[in-house]
Amino acid sequence: MIKVLVVSDNQIFGELLYQYLSSLEEISVIGKINLDEIEHHSYLLSSDIVLFLEKCDSMTIKRDILALKKSFPKAKIIFLSLRDVRGDMELNVIKMGAKGFLCAKDSLKTLIQAIKSCYNGEIWATRRSTNIIIDNLQGKIITRKKDEVDILTPQEKKVLILLASGFKNAEIAQKLFISEKTVKTHINKIFKKIKVTNRLQAALWASKNLSRT
Repeated sequence: MIKVLVVSDNQIFGELLYQYLSSLEEISVIGKINLDEIEHHSYLLSSDIVLFLEKCDSMTIKRDILALKKSFPKAKIIFLSLRDVRGDMELNVIKMGAKGFLCAKDSLKTLIQAIKSCYNGEIWATRRSTNIIIDNLQGKIITRKKDEVDILTPQEKKVLILLASGFKNAEIAQKLFISEKTVKTHINKIFKKIKVTNRLQAALWASKNLSRT
């Protein structure tokens, strides 16, 4: 069962979200607090997911997300915007350390999907933001073992970055606009080239050899 903590200074929306999630069998809502109460609820540290409701025009979003990451280091933070627009805020929030972004127009079904995906180690964001993140990582790769890294094609590097970020084959295929069969082919080739036998080893190899700044 996924343990979820609701964090919101908006009492109405926070309570509505709390009541809805509490009615679901696969989710255990362990609390509903506002930002000022974080330090006084140490028993909530076991949270798997922190749902953070906030307005996108807030000047304190970065500070608040950093505070949540510090207070709940093992939890995945999902940012729920109380507005209907995404703009650059989604990308900025992901860069700040959140694992997911939703806005007011998203459905409750989408919210549950996001919670489950982030719980499983994936990032929940639009294709546009994901592609920008991938491109930024690709442009900032510093090769420690240039001869080894260069044996990977640009597409294989993208697949490896997504794999190391926790995405499943189906998600990788969707984000790179290729078939799941092609993803499997890339992964098999990557495994042979970097001499690993599973995804964990591949992710560790990526963290060691693809230094991101």
